[in-house]
Amino acid sequence: MTVELLARPRPPRPPIVTAVQSWIGFRRLAWLEVEGGRISGVATARSIGRRDAWEIDMLLGARRAVPEDGAAFGRLLRRVADAASSERVGHVILRTPAGGVAVGAALRAGFQHASTERLWTGPGVSARPEPGVAAVVVRELRAGDDGELFRLYSAATPVAARRAFGLTLSEWRALDGSRWTGRRGGRWVAEVGGRSVAAARVSTRGALGELELLVEPPSAEGPTPQAADRGVREGCRTLLQRAAEATARCARVVSLVPRSAVVVEELLGAHGLTPGGDVELLAIRTRQPAVDPARRGAGVVVASGG
Repeated sequence: MTVELLARPRPPRPPIVTAVQSWIGFRRLAWLEVEGGRISGVATARSIGRRDAWEIDMLLGARRAVPEDGAAFGRLLRRVADAASSERVGHVILRTPAGGVAVGAALRAGFQHASTERLWTGPGVSARPEPGVAAVVVRELRAGDDGELFRLYSAATPVAARRAFGLTLSEWRALDGSRWTGRRGGRWVAEVGGRSVAAARVSTRGALGELELLVEPPSAEGPTPQAADRGVREGCRTLLQRAAEATARCARVVSLVPRSAVVVEELLGAHGLTPGGDVELLAIRTRQPAVDPARRGAGVVVASGG
């Protein structure tokens, strides 16, 4: 499911025929599971980034019985993965509420657990201007920042989650923008001593604003780690001020945060957002990363592009 759908209040489960009529007519990437002449499940997906990956944005079973839904989900997910492989799509990702039957079905279908995330929501980001630290510079993202942002992403993101969103620079670039609900908003980076320590991205669609905050993990090394961490937090506060301005007209702001990102959760909680339910991120790789031919003969396999 997309972040936008996860953020909506959950209505009563719709009849599957209604779901098919509402979604299939607008989606090319759609699969039906049919048993005994009746539809027992439906899955739809959308291309993300540079179309090198699919995100499953709906997975619905027809029956109330959980075990039967799980079987239908498993068959649908295997079909989605097979189709992605045939279309030379690199990988498929699925977000689904933690504890749901879809989690077990996905694991049995070959998906791997990438991350547990938590959905934070609120009427807005409550940030206000504060005296800044002279060493902290916050600016808009610009061309040429990819390498430094990829370093920040790699430091802040567990390896299992990076398998879903890209282990190499080229994969990460291909999936850039996969989680954003709209095109309006902004992107900023916070620097301390010329080093990127945090980045924020905001996207808005109508009354909904989506925020992602990427923060360098706390430092345990160096001559002044505490001072460095103060700079990181100051940069984050300034980034959240920018986010507050960008989402000022939104009735609701949402942010999906890995549970490993403790600092991000602390900051969002201090700036007006409240935690909701956990979401499981699962992924299956349907094509292996390209191998650098220059290294193949040496017996060393290196994923190209990163």
